[in-house]
Amino acid sequence: MDTVIYQQDEATPHCPNFSLEYLHHYAPGDGFISRRTDHPWPAHPLDLSVLNYLLWRYLKDTVHANNPRTIDALKNKIRPEIRNIHHEMWDRVITNFSVRVVTVIQRQGAWIEHIIKY
Repeated sequence: MDTVIYQQDEATPHCPNFSLEYLHHYAPGDGFISRRTDHPWPAHPLDLSVLNYLLWRYLKDTVHANNPRTIDALKNKIRPEIRNIHHEMWDRVITNFSVRVVTVIQRQGAWIEHIIKY
C-alpha cells in the first residue's frame, strides 16, 4: 500500500480542534477523512463498516448464545467463531457492501441500516 488514509467517524468527541490539528500534523493533506475535512465521511459510517454491520452482530448472536461468564471464556468463544466464518458469507458481504455504498450515496450519507439487510 502506497497510501494509508485514517478514517475518523462522525462522533463529536473525535472532532475537537486539538484532535484535528494532531491529524493534520501526522496525516497531512488527504491523510485522513473526517466530518470536518474536505473529504467528509458519511454521517453514519457504521453502515459501511463490515466489522460493525456484520462481524460484531454475527459474533454477538453466536458467542453470546452460550452466555460466557468471563473475559477469557468470551475470547475463547470468539476466536473459533471468526475462523469458522464461511467464504460464502464473505462473498455475500462483499456484494452487500456494493449495495450499501450506492444506497448511502443515494441517501446523501443518511442512515441506511433500517432499510437494507445483509
